[in-house]
Amino acid sequence: MKLMMSIFWLMILLFQASNNCGIEVIEKMIEKNKDLHSLKVDVYIKERIKDKIMEKQNKFIIRQQPFAIYFTDKRMGLDIEGLYCSPWKKALIATKGFPWMKLELDPLDMKMRNETHHTIYEAGFSYFITILDAYKNKFGNSFSSMVSCPGLFQKGNVQYYKIVIDNPDFTYREYIVKKGENLYDIARRYHVNDYMILEKNNLRNYGDIHEGQKILIPSEYAKKMILHVEKNNYIPLYIELYDDKGFYASYFFNNISLNPKLDDTVFDANNPSYHFK
Repeated sequence: MKLMMSIFWLMILLFQASNNCGIEVIEKMIEKNKDLHSLKVDVYIKERIKDKIMEKQNKFIIRQQPFAIYFTDKRMGLDIEGLYCSPWKKALIATKGFPWMKLELDPLDMKMRNETHHTIYEAGFSYFITILDAYKNKFGNSFSSMVSCPGLFQKGNVQYYKIVIDNPDFTYREYIVKKGENLYDIARRYHVNDYMILEKNNLRNYGDIHEGQKILIPSEYAKKMILHVEKNNYIPLYIELYDDKGFYASYFFNNISLNPKLDDTVFDANNPSYHFK
């Protein structure tokens, strides 16, 4: 009997330690993210689009303030590059080879967001970290019961924490659209994914709603998150997301450069290595 009680209390202590470790790692991620002003990163992406898993490879060069981004997007045999600098109304899009194409698109337009969960404003991993901060603020002390840290792992010469965030109460709730709103506005306000709203309500595009319309929106960003967080810099190396249907998306971050110095040519459409002119 004493042995069983000892094992029981040991399990309780291990569970609490796992929760505390996970919360500490998340808090350090949030703090580190505040010091991130620019980023270079390659991302291998898998996202569920209309019940099919779409894969693509992106390269991002991002400046946070004022916001600017240069990116490449490789998928389905296409090699695309894009450039956007705030306060431009349109992003420049071009292909690097056949079929030759040059476009100017609104970053929130359906054409710009074809077969992807996010806009260019959420590129990189800073946006995901703001979602974790929103979780922490929303759930308060109960957030620790959702978080576990199975331990410290190593791949090659990189050590990382594995963090699991389980939200069994994930659901959809009714929302009444206000005047002038689109799905992007709603998703940003409630820290959820607008593609998830689009899919759940069988909408054609992100502006396909009107004042007074009743739609379903997710209660949180995901039902489950799995994060691999690099030990030294507390940045995500891998993010895996699940919703009520199962696997939703994954993001593998590689060749990460934090706060690189970016000269003016990086965000110049006349850069001779680009294809916008």
